[in-house]
Amino acid sequence: MSSRAASEPMNYERIEFLGDSILKFMTSTNVCAQKLEWPEGYLTFFKDSIVSNSRLQRICIQQGLAKYILTKPFTGRKWTPIYIEDNLDKVTEPETRILSTKTLADFVEALIGASFLDGGLDRTLVCLNTLWKGDYVWREPHICREILFEATPLSDLPHNLYPLETLLGYTFTKKALLMEAVTHTSFLSAESWERSMERLEFLGDAVLDEIIVKRLYAIQPPLTNSQLHTMKTSLVNGDFLAWLSLSYAVTSSSARSSEPQSYSMWQFMRYTSPSLAEAMHTTNQRFRNTKDDIGNDFKHGRTYPWAKLARLQAKKFYSDMFEAIMGAIYIDSGSTAPCERFLKAMGVFDIMERMIRDKVRVSHPKELLAMKAGNNPVAYIIDKGVGDDAGAYRCQLMVGYECWADISDGVNPEEAKVSAAFAALDWLEQRSQRS
Repeated sequence: MSSRAASEPMNYERIEFLGDSILKFMTSTNVCAQKLEWPEGYLTFFKDSIVSNSRLQRICIQQGLAKYILTKPFTGRKWTPIYIEDNLDKVTEPETRILSTKTLADFVEALIGASFLDGGLDRTLVCLNTLWKGDYVWREPHICREILFEATPLSDLPHNLYPLETLLGYTFTKKALLMEAVTHTSFLSAESWERSMERLEFLGDAVLDEIIVKRLYAIQPPLTNSQLHTMKTSLVNGDFLAWLSLSYAVTSSSARSSEPQSYSMWQFMRYTSPSLAEAMHTTNQRFRNTKDDIGNDFKHGRTYPWAKLARLQAKKFYSDMFEAIMGAIYIDSGSTAPCERFLKAMGVFDIMERMIRDKVRVSHPKELLAMKAGNNPVAYIIDKGVGDDAGAYRCQLMVGYECWADISDGVNPEEAKVSAAFAALDWLEQRSQRS
């Protein structure tokens, strides 16, 4: 009930963070089961129509919940008791106040989070159906999962994908789910029932989000709302998931070679696009040059390696495949427990615990820089290199009329901006030490 403006000892921001993830998981499972043939783009549009901030705001107002949101701090010096005679002959106008769409939507998500903490997904389901009042009928996640499982055809797993089950630490009952999870849209299949990974990626994104958020929320002493958001971003962003796909490997024997071969997750992707093969080759080369450095940062570094991950220039299909596999394991097993074991084996939870224990600086450098700049405008001026520097990107970071950083070895525009932000933060730290 208490917003930050109420200045109470506790507010709903942490519970809203949890409720947002639970709502995303419930919505994703429901729309996937309801629309078995819809592609990922349609599912996203359908999901947004159910749980957008404007929809949650409307629910909050229609259900009369807005009046319960505390926005004013309690001032003890001005408080006086209310006597009956004070209100006998007093005609009062209904009190009105202005609340933002986000405040109303966040309150609904906080209620969903509170219902989950009170009674798990069963109580959450009751809460959702009460709030939506028949505008949308919510079903239990396990029923949605059964629908998705039964809709998956039986098939044999190609021999070249057997090592992938070993790598994942999970044996699929419906092998078609694993095949779908590793199939890129470019893959030309002779089987009419085969689909690409987009739908599973849509569901797996929600499964991953729910697992990470519940873990972060349960940490003691409790993390602040800002810490929850930054930690979550560091563990579910596309560059990090791509790095996991590139680094986690299994050793398997091959008939073609007498020596055991090492295979990473990305090498099991099914595709027929020549440009995709070239992108994989160049990305793997960049990974080999940086894997030890990035791995050392995750094990011992004091700062999250945002810039180094950006230098990998990993395409989105790496993280899509990771999330699709999460979705496939969830549908096949009917539980998030095998997904959690998979994440644990890949070292995700160890990285999470290390960053919290050693107080690693996780916030994105561009966000930190914006805070340091205060009210001054921040501009990232990008130029493409010429001559000997052709192919590199230069970034001048201007804060107001002052240049805080100037780097010229960026591998792409976004990485150049991140590197410039890091350089500016280092320069500010050195300047404060000198003063």
